[in-house]
Amino acid sequence: MDEDLPEDAGYLHAYYNQMITDEPGQVYTVLPLVEGRGRYLGTHLGIRVKAENGLEWHHGGFSFSVDSDQPNMLTATLDDYCGSSWDYDRVYHHQDSGLLFSEYFPEGGGEHAIYCYHRRDPLYFQESCSVTYRACHGAPVTEFVEWYSTDESRLKAIACDQSLDDIRMFIAEGGGKSSDFVEFFTNDDLYSVAYYYLDRP
Repeated sequence: MDEDLPEDAGYLHAYYNQMITDEPGQVYTVLPLVEGRGRYLGTHLGIRVKAENGLEWHHGGFSFSVDSDQPNMLTATLDDYCGSSWDYDRVYHHQDSGLLFSEYFPEGGGEHAIYCYHRRDPLYFQESCSVTYRACHGAPVTEFVEWYSTDESRLKAIACDQSLDDIRMFIAEGGGKSSDFVEFFTNDDLYSVAYYYLDRP
């Protein structure tokens, strides 16, 4: 027998978006500003890495604007946020997070798909919510120099605070330990579905 829903029951929503770009560092909209009272449930995110971006793809993070027109919550990088930590390339399926598939292409780049749900750590909002993401890669400085020195045209696909010469100088001055890391924004193609409850259709 069907039971009546409570008066304050939310409406389930799903918002799809995609971005295909050659411009690195763009802020990608996972969920545009929605107004009302609700709960953000989670995200499915697909990433298509371009061939020129051959280093670690999982350093991007989500920004949430909860009851604000400015970001006020930033997640950890994808590997930690989605529960895989250092084992980010092994496909896994958990109740709240997972890596649905991870495939590298012979010519470079690849495709990856992750999900993360806010089930045990509910994310409620009273007035509004929006979510963005920026594609970010990373690598030890020595790997960065090796990859981009091989073909410097690859630098057109990234936005980095440091130049290749700056990083070479840093290594020449004694840097280059495994803990010396560089992160940079990329031009990955992105696809996503955001799931949320809202107090209105």
